[in-house]
Amino acid sequence: MRGPIALLFCVSGFRFGGFFTFTEHLYRSFRQQGYEPQLLRLTQRTETRLRPFRGDVLYQNMALADALALVCTMPSLICCAYLRGDMLTAVPALLRAGAGIVLHDPTEMTSDMLQILKHLRIQPVVIRKINCQTLATHGILAHHIPHPYVRMPRDRPFQAWYQRPAHALALSRIDFDKHTDVIIQANTLLPSHRACRIYGEENRIYTHHTLDAKYAGWRQWYKGSFPAVPWAGVALAAQARYIVDMSQIKRDGGGTQYTFLEAWDAGASLIVHSKWLIPGGTIQNDVNALAVENAEQLAAVLRDGADTPALHQAGEAILRAHAPQQVIPAYAAYFAGRKSF
Repeated sequence: MRGPIALLFCVSGFRFGGFFTFTEHLYRSFRQQGYEPQLLRLTQRTETRLRPFRGDVLYQNMALADALALVCTMPSLICCAYLRGDMLTAVPALLRAGAGIVLHDPTEMTSDMLQILKHLRIQPVVIRKINCQTLATHGILAHHIPHPYVRMPRDRPFQAWYQRPAHALALSRIDFDKHTDVIIQANTLLPSHRACRIYGEENRIYTHHTLDAKYAGWRQWYKGSFPAVPWAGVALAAQARYIVDMSQIKRDGGGTQYTFLEAWDAGASLIVHSKWLIPGGTIQNDVNALAVENAEQLAAVLRDGADTPALHQAGEAILRAHAPQQVIPAYAAYFAGRKSF
């Protein structure tokens, strides 16, 4: 093994979503490349026993004082950090001790976070190139490293695209920024065998005020959250011809999300919202995804269908850029460039 790496997972309560998936894949990627990652969660006291994170990935609860002592001895990374409660003091302390940090999207680029990064002269990691540009407008230099992805192990190939029992699935959170309402609107225009089945954790504020209020029958297409086991998203995507993701995030886009990578890993064709595309971005319409502007266009694509093997074949090339053998050397270079190491 190449030695220890401490991965500091600093947000309590997250058990789903991109932050959680990122941490799992980063842990697996370090292990695959011969490192000994240690996954930590900041709590009031340090425990010796390990707890399940997902599958064979385990974490340890650790008090801040003990975490700071550990950060001083090995390369460390804050995998995600919302500056709330105790994190307002814990994150700056970890950064001062030498930890690096990953910012996933603009929702983490709060005024407090930007002030901390500028004051401590921290250069964060970002997972999409556009976020380098956003941070640059605040005078902060960032390092773009594609988010890691370890492909699902499997003994045999998945069913061919045209043989799959499910027509279309959505695997994102049910939330404002995921614009699940666009999928619901499209489903109302489609026969049942062409409708998109929806999986994912609910933001109950969104479902109550948007979906329940406007689309009373939307739950006929909602199949609940998928199992909290490794590669659950890929296993579901392997049943479908299309994976639908209508994400729109202000000041973000162009790059990949985990639902995109899971779709390609499963051999499904990806449908995204056109507002996710940016000039020169990784995601390109009719190259590696199909882009739609509204519910009507989404319904038209799902209604008519098309044999589009080229879309997920193009996705295969993108998956290679997210593989551990590409991503982990970039993190090693990031750690090497930090004065503490």
